[in-house]
Amino acid sequence: MLWVKMKEYLTLAILFASAVHSLHLTGTFNNKDFYTFLAKFGFQKADSKNLTSTIGYIYGTITAKNYNISDIDHDMYLVVVDSQYFMNFYSDRDKIGPDRCTAMFSVIDTIAWDRYCHIKGKEDFLRRIPCSAGDICVEEKGDPKAVIAGQQFTFHINDTYQPR
Repeated sequence: MLWVKMKEYLTLAILFASAVHSLHLTGTFNNKDFYTFLAKFGFQKADSKNLTSTIGYIYGTITAKNYNISDIDHDMYLVVVDSQYFMNFYSDRDKIGPDRCTAMFSVIDTIAWDRYCHIKGKEDFLRRIPCSAGDICVEEKGDPKAVIAGQQFTFHINDTYQPR
């Protein structure tokens, strides 16, 4: 009888461990690089009857040494791009000149929410970076309780129609 119970516990532990996957990135970026691809990953379709257990999160902290928000003269973004928009975004990264940003963001700008430029946008794809040390990112100021404690930003991935 003890073996059966132990076997059930081991099976449960193995099933639980195989259902949870994560990615942890640590490093630095150079703002002289126009574009840095960080990772490719996906999220399962969320279950509307069990959102708490099936929702996905992207969260973290992005700061810079010796950084003051007033010192930056251009916008840098962390962009989380859904697969259906990725190729439009990624394919324009090598364009030359001032139209490069316009081309890369042409599709995303039609749907992405932005605290300052696109308040009617439906998708939460963008965070201005770096964020001020010890504070949440500016996009999170509207709903700071939605940010995971100790982090500067949190993307909530909860599409109940399809994997993302």
